[in-house]
Parts: sequence; structure tokens; C-alpha cells
Amino acid sequence: MSPRRALAPLALLASPLFALLPAVLVGCGEAPSDGAPPHSAAPPARAAWRPNVLVVTLDTTRADALGCYGATHGYTPTLDALAARGIRFAAARAPTPVTMPSHATIFTGSYPFQHGVRDNGTFVLGDGAVTLAERLRDAGYATAAIPAAFVVDSSFGLAQGFDRYDDLSLAQSASGGEGEERTADEVVERAQAFLAAHDQRRPFFLWTHFFDAHFPYAPPAALQAAHPFDDQPQKKGNTRAKLRHLYELELAHLDAQFAKLLAALEPFGGAAETLIVVVGDHGEGLGDHGEASHATFVYDSTLAIPLLIAHARLPAGRVVDTAVSSVDVTPTVLALLGLPQEGTFGAPLAPLWEGTPFEPERAVYFENCSTWFTSGWAPLFGVVEGRWKTIVGPEIRLFDVVADPDEKRDVAAAHPEIVEAARARLADYAEQTLAAARHEPDADELAALQRLGYVQSSESSRRGGLAPPGWQPKGALTPEQGLANQKRFTEANQLWQRGQKLEAIEQLLELAREEPENSHYAEIAAALLYEVGRAAEALPLVERAVELSENVGNRATLAACLFAVGRKEESLQALAATVEKFPRTVSARFSWARALLDAGRREEALAALAPLEQQLPADAPLRAQLEALQRRARGG
Repeated sequence: MSPRRALAPLALLASPLFALLPAVLVGCGEAPSDGAPPHSAAPPARAAWRPNVLVVTLDTTRADALGCYGATHGYTPTLDALAARGIRFAAARAPTPVTMPSHATIFTGSYPFQHGVRDNGTFVLGDGAVTLAERLRDAGYATAAIPAAFVVDSSFGLAQGFDRYDDLSLAQSASGGEGEERTADEVVERAQAFLAAHDQRRPFFLWTHFFDAHFPYAPPAALQAAHPFDDQPQKKGNTRAKLRHLYELELAHLDAQFAKLLAALEPFGGAAETLIVVVGDHGEGLGDHGEASHATFVYDSTLAIPLLIAHARLPAGRVVDTAVSSVDVTPTVLALLGLPQEGTFGAPLAPLWEGTPFEPERAVYFENCSTWFTSGWAPLFGVVEGRWKTIVGPEIRLFDVVADPDEKRDVAAAHPEIVEAARARLADYAEQTLAAARHEPDADELAALQRLGYVQSSESSRRGGLAPPGWQPKGALTPEQGLANQKRFTEANQLWQRGQKLEAIEQLLELAREEPENSHYAEIAAALLYEVGRAAEALPLVERAVELSENVGNRATLAACLFAVGRKEESLQALAATVEKFPRTVSARFSWARALLDAGRREEALAALAPLEQQLPADAPLRAQLEALQRRARGG
């Protein structure tokens, strides 16, 4: 399971004064290039073609979970039919098994080391990025986005270019928790409303995001009743099989809702006349290689994704076997529309379905820096070239993904020349990444870098965002070692839930001592120490967590601990800074207002609460809390 997802104890951060859960919002260093990206030339001039465009991102969706990619359960007929009337990319991969950086790649056509978003929650896509929405809006499109989870909230920079970005409500995202989501039903309802109100004289670009396949797997009860899991005979492995069954039923539900979305396109000439792109952001481990979820390793269980493109003008039933990446989505859409692809690093894919291979064969890049920024574990980098996939981390691994699709046989020792070629490619990318760290670019240089897909953003953690491809920190745990410790973290979580609080805290403190670079363990240990009244012990731990990787959760715990040890003015300052950085996190604003009221600063508390007056609907569950705080501030 991903380190950021096994966090039930964080709900216990709630207290009368500091009711906060973790979310995140920081930045990274810039990453320029001294060479032009490949495949960036504008297409031949032609008459403008402006079909409506629908991009659907399937969060946490393995390619092999869909029927069109070989699954035999029959749960995804709508997606399978789309593949049959369009183009299916059989060897598509995500650039990272992490949601926010993967989406940033999809919508910029640049890799994480270029656009600078390397992890969920702790990075923001910089204003220098040029998104697909911005490009299509400039070409006359109405642009709308319906994200399904807080992890791609507008706070993190993806809203650039969208006329409408339908964030989760403040009530839904109040805690700032990564797992806050809306279901496929709600996503489709909102999409239907947008389409029903849209002026058909103007083409639209609509992005819908489906988060249902993300853990925990909780498909509708009716689906579970219709497709019960056969747990007989009882044998080892059934738990894993049952989880996969529930996961697949989540996709069945998603597929049924996707059918409703396609039906809503009828007033626009039907789905066949809409340029549709369906792409996964990453897969899901489901126990492969010992990974239950994602964001630890970079095997194809979490990198191989569905990628489907369809329109009546495009070939039907075409399958492309060449290795491609979601970095290719934006340049492909732009090329199809006859728009410039300047500033993208991916490739327009039309030549592939027209039967023209890339010459020379290009490398497809991938990385996982999430565990480094969150936990201090060694990052992983790699490239896919043809049938060869090289993973560079504390150890070098090479897999022939054609002969060995499950990546069971490491053949690095037998092919040193392939490994060295991959390392050389990563070194080139690293040189590009580090170039900006050597000097401050002037205005002309910065503009040139932005045209090449490299952007500049802020940083607010000690690690600063630079993790050049191929780089390895000295002494860092391997992801395998980290995953073993993660199991102990899960055990501590279970102890806490059973009421064995002191045992849980001791186990977390032991983990924090063993992994001093792990901001996550330090943050959770501090939160639980605070919960049992040991704020003085918690303070140095949470200060370390904020230094390593700042987010709203550890900043909230910092403020709580400062207040508890009598450093009330510093606590107020910490809360004010938290609200400034995370303005959409309602609980942060509530905590700030409560602290101001405790300090007797009523007018300031009212001012702190004022933005919520219009943002929280009258029937929102949090409205009562807002009104109670306002009454207290007015002396009621």
C-alpha cells in the first residue's frame, strides 16, 4: 500500500481546537533543457478541424483489467466497444505511478522532471506550464473539467486554461484528505449538466476524471450481489483474489457510467463525432511484486495503462504495439486539430496508427519520486526502449517485457550494453534537469525553457524538488526495505484502532528513529503523541516533518503542539500561514478562527471566517460549525 494511503490514525488529529487532516501544497525547482524536445514540429498546414474533445482519465486503472486488454470477466463493454471503433495502444505507460504528477504529464505533454510535479500534494504545477486546456481555449474551445478527487484539486495547478473547474465542494474537501472523492455517478451527472447547458456554436473540451478504482474498493451493493465472489474452497490467496474481484467491479460500475456520458453526446452528433481520449493515470499493484496499491515500485502492474483514441475520422479497430506514454496525449490531440505542439516533449501518435514507426526508436521515460519526497526512500527511474525496460534505483534491473511481461526475470547481467544506453539517456535528462539549478535564467531564457516544456515553480520543503533522473541519495532505504517497514506502520495503525494507543505510538516512534528521513512517520508519530497529551515530545518530530516535506497535516500538528506548549503567538502564525497556503481546506480556517477567539481577537476571527460565508452552502454539514464560530466571535 502507498505510504500516503494507510493513514487511518490521521483522523485522530481532530481535536476541539485543531481538527485537521493531511493534504498538501508546495512546489519544486525549475528544470530546463539545452536541446529541443523530440517530435515537436507543427503538422502540415490544413484546414482547421475543431471537433468536440472529451478526455477521460481513469484513476488507478490497470490496462489488463479491461476486456479490450485481455480481461475475460466482461465487465467493461463500453470501453471495449470504444477500443473496437478506435485505436488501442497495447503498450502505453504512465510516467509515474502517482496521480497528480501523472495528470500534469497528460495535460502538458512533458515529463515530471520537466513540469516539476513529482508527488501528490507536495507540488503545484507552475504558472509557466502551458496546458492542453490553455491551448484549446486559445483555439476557441469552451473548456471544462470535472475532477473526482481532492488530489487533483485546482489548488495544485491543473485548472490552468479551464473556464470551469468543478472542484469538490468545500464540504467534501474540508479535511484536505487525498482520499476525498466523488463517484462516477456524480462525475457523469455534472458532465451531463455541462453538456446540456453548452452553446453548440462553440466546440468544447471536457475532461472527466474517474476515481472509483482507487482503494478502498467499494463497488455498489447491487453489483456485488449480481457478481458475488466465490470464496470456496478456502485457500491461501483468496483475500488477494477477493480484492481483485472488488476492484474489477468498481471498473464495471465506472464502465456503466461512462456509457451514460457517451449517451449525453447525442446532441453533438453522438460519440462518434467527438474526439475521445481515454487514458489511465497509473495502475494498481493488487499484490503483484508484493505491492498492494501503487506508488512504491515501477513495475508494469502500476505503470501499464489503457490508452484509447476514437473518432469517426480515425481508423477503427487499430492496435498499436509500439511503446508510448501518456506524455503523448497532448501533442497527439494538438496534431489532430492542426495546432502547434511547441513546448511539448511527447510525440503525436498518428504516424503509428498509420503504420509509420518512430525513426529512430525513442525511449519512454518513467519515474517514482513519490517515496523519496514523502518517506526518504530511494527514488526509481527508467526507460522503455522497444522490448527492453530498464529500472535504475539502488539496483539496476532489466526486463524483456515482450518475453517476460510479468517482469519476473532480471536480465541486466546478460545485457550490459542495454543498461548503459539507458543510463546514458537518464544522464542526459539529469543534465537538463540540473541546468536551471546552476544559474537564474533571464527573461528570454525562461521563455525559451517554457516553450520546451520546462517550467519554474516554488519550493517549500528541504528537499527542494530536485531529483534528477538516475540520481540516488546515499544511504536511503530501498523501496523494498521501505515496504517492509510500511507493514509495521500498518500494524501500528491497527493497534491504535484497537485502543492500544501507547503500543501504537511506541512502534511509530521506533519507525521514526529508524527512518529519520521519513517525514510521513515523523508526522503521524507527532500527531498521535499530541492526541495523548504529549505535545512537548511531539514538537521536535513535527518540526522535522515540516522541514522534510511540508503539507497541511504536519503544519496543523505543528500549530497544535506550539499552542499546547504555550507558544501561542507562534501557533497563530503557523495557522495563518497554513490558511494562506491551503485556502480551500476548511478545517484549517476553522482552527485558525478558534485560536484567534481563544486569544480574544474576535474581529480577526470574523475576518478569517468571512470567505466561507459564500463558499459553504446553507445545507452543508460544516455550515453549523461556521455559524457557531461566528456567534462566538460576535459575543453570542
